[in-house]
Amino acid sequence: MSLQDKKIYIIGQGIAGSVLAFLLDKKGFNVSIIDDGHLSSSGMVAAGMWNPVSFKRMSQSWMVDDLLPVADDVYRQMENELHAAFYHPMELVKIFPDNKTANSWDEYSASAELGHYLTAAEDENVKQQFRQPFGHGVLNGAGWLDIPALLSAAKTYFQEKGKLQTTTITKHDIDKILTEETNALIILATGTQSVELFSDKVKIIPNKGEVLTIESDTLKLNRLMNFGKFLIPLGDGKFRLGATYD
Repeated sequence: MSLQDKKIYIIGQGIAGSVLAFLLDKKGFNVSIIDDGHLSSSGMVAAGMWNPVSFKRMSQSWMVDDLLPVADDVYRQMENELHAAFYHPMELVKIFPDNKTANSWDEYSASAELGHYLTAAEDENVKQQFRQPFGHGVLNGAGWLDIPALLSAAKTYFQEKGKLQTTTITKHDIDKILTEETNALIILATGTQSVELFSDKVKIIPNKGEVLTIESDTLKLNRLMNFGKFLIPLGDGKFRLGATYD
């Protein structure tokens, strides 16, 4: 029996489950999603920001040159098919905490590895609104994904196609599917919930972030900000402010 003949159950309609189900469905696979109605979805509160460069080590993020073009293609395709806007490529401004970081930025912006991401450009708007005695740099290839908007649009899309069941699933339910449906394939896209489902087999160490949504009638930004924390302009004077994670 080929994979095309199998019934594929995707457990979890978060970002991973939604994207995977969308791509498999477009390729003609028999897909069914089971989700608890986003009761346990971290995606509903996630900031959704991506950055192609690790500032801590000043190196490319994992496989970023390969992954960014694919992400761009997939999310634009999903926006078109789901009739929703949630994909926001955007430059990022890094405020330098010290002279060493500023000098390193200049050095790495001329390197083969990071030169196409790091620029020596400056943002006059940032100069006026942020204290930055050591200056700042502008980075290409960053952006943010409005994950709740994506999940909501994907939920409607799969419901209309009859491919989404909203129910809470247990390990017993999963075992029952595998026992009763010999042609079934189950893919877990449940995030940290996998710890509860298969804690004896899957070693996952969960973490969580701290994110605030703030509003300001004076702060004017059209780029992502990184200054030890991150700031995402959402529009209409609203911003998402993020700190470290546990």
